[in-house]
Amino acid sequence: MPNPLQEAGLFRFKRSSAVTRFNECLRQRGERVLFRQVRHEQGGVLVRRLVGATLWARAPGGAWASTGLTQTGTSGAFDYAPTGGEGTYYFATVATDNAGNAQPTPSENGDGGTLYDVTPPVVSLTVQRALRSGVVTLTWAVTETGSGVPGYNVDVSVGGGAFAPWRSNITQTSAVYTGERGQVCLFRVTAVDRANNAGSAEATARAETVRKYSAAAGRRVAMRENSVVYYLHGDHLGSTSLVTCGSAGGCNGTPYQDVVSR
Repeated sequence: MPNPLQEAGLFRFKRSSAVTRFNECLRQRGERVLFRQVRHEQGGVLVRRLVGATLWARAPGGAWASTGLTQTGTSGAFDYAPTGGEGTYYFATVATDNAGNAQPTPSENGDGGTLYDVTPPVVSLTVQRALRSGVVTLTWAVTETGSGVPGYNVDVSVGGGAFAPWRSNITQTSAVYTGERGQVCLFRVTAVDRANNAGSAEATARAETVRKYSAAAGRRVAMRENSVVYYLHGDHLGSTSLVTCGSAGGCNGTPYQDVVSR
């Protein structure tokens, strides 16, 4: 039986510019494959008409096989459920005309392919603290074997509050966060691959306050809190009754030598 796509000597045929259209990195289990069919003409008169098409697929590591999915008419769509696990699937449509002639079995990569990926990335997060400055360094890594990760989102929760965005769609794998001394911060790094699978990791850091005291004659006379110095003034009972700022640059808003607390 003659093949309509091999009869160029008898028929002039036209093919739509979009034979098959695919979406890349689809993650849903029902994929839609769109097709348009071939129209044969001779002298401007329609002599053969394509009446339907069958979807063929090649699963990862497999051979070409008919899916059994068919459509009639001049265009349509197929709902295809992947059967061979994750990986690249290749598709082709085999058209049939009203005389029963069909295209040959697909070969190589057919009309096109799409990557099927449903596994989220695996993220690991390391938090490194700089105790004196309140600066927290975050470093993360991701394991992704599917469609790839184009960027990362970093959220932070301060003092047990709700997560809030801190960095969005960044490509680097480290960041430096500056918080207030004494804060407890929970960080979350999320990686979303090109198939919209998301994986995340969380880690807690405390920007701790470091205090050191200086004494004279058995009494505390000064305190250093991180890089800020305070003078401690005692009463006749030996208790601290007054604290003044001992840093030339001020003490968290209190000018040098002014009273911080009584």
